[in-house]
Amino acid sequence: MLAKVWNILSDAGVDSKRDSTISRYIILTNRFGVITGLITIIILALLFFQIRDIGWTITRILVLISALLFFSIILLNKFGFYNLSRWVISWLPAILIVSISITDKLYLPQLTTIKDFFTFRFLLMATAIIPLLVFNTENYKLLLFNLIPSFVGTVLFDLLHKPFGVGFNQLGFNDPHFYMVDIMVALAYFGLIGFLLNQRKVTDSFELQLSREQKKLTKKFDELHHLNAFINKQNCEITTQSDKIKETNEELKKAKGTIESQKKLLEAQNKNLENQVLEKTKDLSRVHEELIINNNELRQFSHTLSHNLKSPVATFQGLLNLIEMDGLNDANKVLLGYLNQSVDKMQEVFSDMNEILELRNRLYTSIAHVDIKKAIDQLHNSFYPEIRNNGISFNCDCNGLKVLKTNEKRLNGILFQLISNSIKFRSIERKPEIKIKFNGTASYHSIKIWDNGIGIDLRKYGNKLFYPFQKFNNHTVGKGLGLYLVKLQTESLGGSVYIKSEPDSFTEVEVRLKK
Repeated sequence: MLAKVWNILSDAGVDSKRDSTISRYIILTNRFGVITGLITIIILALLFFQIRDIGWTITRILVLISALLFFSIILLNKFGFYNLSRWVISWLPAILIVSISITDKLYLPQLTTIKDFFTFRFLLMATAIIPLLVFNTENYKLLLFNLIPSFVGTVLFDLLHKPFGVGFNQLGFNDPHFYMVDIMVALAYFGLIGFLLNQRKVTDSFELQLSREQKKLTKKFDELHHLNAFINKQNCEITTQSDKIKETNEELKKAKGTIESQKKLLEAQNKNLENQVLEKTKDLSRVHEELIINNNELRQFSHTLSHNLKSPVATFQGLLNLIEMDGLNDANKVLLGYLNQSVDKMQEVFSDMNEILELRNRLYTSIAHVDIKKAIDQLHNSFYPEIRNNGISFNCDCNGLKVLKTNEKRLNGILFQLISNSIKFRSIERKPEIKIKFNGTASYHSIKIWDNGIGIDLRKYGNKLFYPFQKFNNHTVGKGLGLYLVKLQTESLGGSVYIKSEPDSFTEVEVRLKK
């Protein structure tokens, strides 16, 4: 029961929408408020128990007010004033301790002993711990400001009592060397604060590092989530293609039955046509055997689909290429066309998946000297029909750079994807331009690909640029893998990608590769 009440009071004002650091400070201030409030109530009870005949003195009233103020911290947090509650818990204990000490000596001087000048000082020194727990070192000025009450109360304790006539010597405790006590207390205070500040700084540094690691893990989780969605989508497509293959298999079975019926009819023909019947039978038998082979291959493919995807599809495509179109009727030709389309789509899926897995596993990243001019010329030749037909201005500035020490396959893949995007997303309202510029610093090579195409709205899509299957317009068909593959290829070379773009104006992609 007590644990439940303790948890309820500790969590007053805690909101799941707030930052975890703020929630922790709210819990700490609530607990400090409850603990100090309870301690104050216990002190009040002890005062009444030890001295019963003097009733409600100013000191006891102050103690009661202190308890109420400490418990009010829970209400401040409950209504969202958590910053105010931190200030209250930092300033209130020191102020109340000094006030109680002065009023106690002022109204009950006959009960004052030398012990009172040290007991209250130790309590004041203990209050210095509270600001260091509810404020961090990110803002030293704010933290030091909230240490003022404990510092003034601890170090200048006797000076605060003198204006009220209740200083150490004013109450008859004559000691000419009492100032040495102030010096020792000040040294002890600074030593304690220095140690606690150092510990607090170490703690804050660890929390900051932990927060950064948590953000990195969250980013990685988002990437894995998108990749998982992609895999699920591909699985659905594979399942759909499998169903189509099964339907095609049934059609082939029906075609086989038709062939067998025709064979029986041919055998029943006039003996005068026996030579023709025999010839037809041979042709039909050959087709029949091919269909049986294809049928067996389809069954085997369906059986091993979940274990080995790529190899059976390649084998199946090879078998389809062996079928002679002249030996099929129109219906079978249509079916054969559907089969070829299905295999092509499945190969595209496998190709995308293999490309992503290869990049993810960082395979084939051998380093060599790549001739930049030769690489650009080969890419220009690859895209020449599209460049010529669309009147695209294509320029490359190497800035005197002749070779790059990198992986040639990866570099060609990056440039191919970016040039393809520049062509694909060109603007029809102006003459298309593509500019490639090589540059760099002492630590990395810079490759910039600029075009004046339709651009990307970075304010809208900036946080989705490098996720798989993200399409930012409906002008062209595609899978939305281009920038994702560029990012993976660049990162496999230890580099990074940066994008600048304005809608209906330009797009500039910069790839930085470490030297």
